[in-house]
Amino acid sequence: EAARSGISPSSEEGPGEILRTESDWERIHLVKKLRQYLDMSLLIKSTAEPEQHYNLALALTDNWQMEEAVQEFKTVLKIDPKHPFAAMNLGFCYEAIGAKDEAISAYNLAIEIDPDHEFAHNNLGSVLEDHGQVMAAIISFRKATKINPGLAIAHYNLGVVLEAEGNLEAAIEAYKAAIKLTPNDAKALNNLGVVYKDRKSVV
Repeated sequence: EAARSGISPSSEEGPGEILRTESDWERIHLVKKLRQYLDMSLLIKSTAEPEQHYNLALALTDNWQMEEAVQEFKTVLKIDPKHPFAAMNLGFCYEAIGAKDEAISAYNLAIEIDPDHEFAHNNLGSVLEDHGQVMAAIISFRKATKINPGLAIAHYNLGVVLEAEGNLEAAIEAYKAAIKLTPNDAKALNNLGVVYKDRKSVV
């Protein structure tokens, strides 16, 4: 199974930064505080800023409250339809709750907003692979690596689908690219060894 990128960091300093905590209790506390902050701002302003909803959505995602996060990311997109990270992270949350078709639509929206969004291309490839759309997944992963040759996870994912398709030489090159970027990637190292063994047995 192809690996996925995680949630992108907040686009602002402040609330988005302090939400990255190790303690579940602290995360829950921060979600409550940020909700209070948002509620207060809604009383003061006729419309809330999209980044307030976005930061709340990130907090909910960190706390694995995906259905609530979906609603907040959708609110961001209602206020700001051109917010690529909200669309991409909406797709991530949809995947987490098993709504694969909605995830594909969200990732495609992120790419429509920002055609060079490497994380959206990578994550789209992952959900397409889950749907059995292998060739489409390969195209998405290749786009991600073309946009950002330093995105190791996309090289790894490309190797996974190429290996599954029996394209061992191309899979080797993809795994090598991932390992060059992350030399201690145990999965990539293991998969490369397996592909070398498979190639030898084929010969």
